Amino acid sequence: MNKFLFAFLFLLYTVCCYSQIADTKMGMSKEVVQKMLQNRFGYTDNTDETSITYWDVSYAGYKWDYINFDFKIDKQDQSHLSEIELSRDFVYLESAKEFLYKLKEKLSYDFAIEKTRANVPLSYESHNNDSEVNLYIYINKNSKKKYSVWLCYEDEKPLYVEQDLNESILYTNFGDSYDKTKRSLEHKLGDCSESSRDWIAYDGVWFANIKWDSSYFYFIYTSTTSHLSAILLRKSCFDADEAKRFRDSICKYKFCNHTFNKYKIEENGFKTRYSDESESLVIVSIKKDYTDAPYSVIVIVKSKLYNSEDKF
Repeated sequence: MNKFLFAFLFLLYTVCCYSQIADTKMGMSKEVVQKMLQNRFGYTDNTDETSITYWDVSYAGYKWDYINFDFKIDKQDQSHLSEIELSRDFVYLESAKEFLYKLKEKLSYDFAIEKTRANVPLSYESHNNDSEVNLYIYINKNSKKKYSVWLCYEDEKPLYVEQDLNESILYTNFGDSYDKTKRSLEHKLGDCSESSRDWIAYDGVWFANIKWDSSYFYFIYTSTTSHLSAILLRKSCFDADEAKRFRDSICKYKFCNHTFNKYKIEENGFKTRYSDESESLVIVSIKKDYTDAPYSVIVIVKSKLYNSEDKF
């Protein structure tokens, strides 16, 4: 009886230990999670608007090289814990496999082995758990010729609507005056990086769970007032494949109310994608050597109403 009780308690500890890392739960706000983590691990090694990162910390009896907590921002500008990643490095593949199998045995999930791919010699996934958390455990061969074992938790059924680019971009609205837009931006983002009579610019701002390297707000003027008419967002990428993945991800996930059924192959060889079925024209393109980065993804959203030509 005692042996049975001990085994049950050990199993319970193991499940709790890995299903809620450091007692956090999916959906918790960044502020709450950060306080919990500081009590457990001390002050973070790195943090920004959507992540909290620790290096070289011990957890559940193991030394981890990297633990990261990712957050999503909802349409009410609130943060929610959405993904947790733990990683440990090994010099030899066999050592990495041995550690992966130990973790797999301790986790009370039904795993299915996944097809191996480049730089991923072993991978398991689990999607059918009562905990409503997707779990991934795999080995990745990194650029330093080391093998990293990754344990990743992902919120399967978030109870919030993620911030996107379908409606009010960076808390602005097309048609608003220059002064009203400027006040709204300053309230949310602080002072701008640059401005003129026709535009307002910000560098390094977060929106829709993306850090944009630069953002521009353009205005048109009538005889009596001004109107916000177009917005440009730019994200730097350091290789062509990353830029193409980001462009397609933006179209699929951040403009889900739009259909990008038009495209054009530019002189630089990249595809520019268009959507003009709603009240706005959306253009997502890739530029080479646009600024200080080798590639930049450019998102342009133009109001049709406030960019129309006078016609009889």
